[in-house]
Amino acid sequence: RQRQMCIRDRDKTSEFSLFFSQLSSRGHELTYHTAESTKLKLKSYGEYNYDNIVFFAPTAEKLGSIAFDEITTFSSAGGNVLIAASREVSDNVRDLIESFGVSLNKKGTEIIDHFEAVEALDSK
Repeated sequence: RQRQMCIRDRDKTSEFSLFFSQLSSRGHELTYHTAESTKLKLKSYGEYNYDNIVFFAPTAEKLGSIAFDEITTFSSAGGNVLIAASREVSDNVRDLIESFGVSLNKKGTEIIDHFEAVEALDSK
């Protein structure tokens, strides 16, 4: 049974409900926190509490009770990390993503998928 820490933005708790319900239906144990939560705790007694981190809080400026570099350390120790970004990605989340060797374009940049066109977005 995989244990997931799911960190989300406070105002976007329902946007990924399908994703989270699919993880749950596959037997994953999900623990939800907002980025500001003071209950975020990666380790207890020297052992990681989770196998994976799902980080869907791209605008987070800080985390309630852990540092961004603890997520990098968690990954280096064998944990899996999935991070979502957006046009409004914060500088701290940008630094976290870059610590994994991924560079993001400047703030406000949009990515266009030319294979799955969305007319409403493409007509801008």
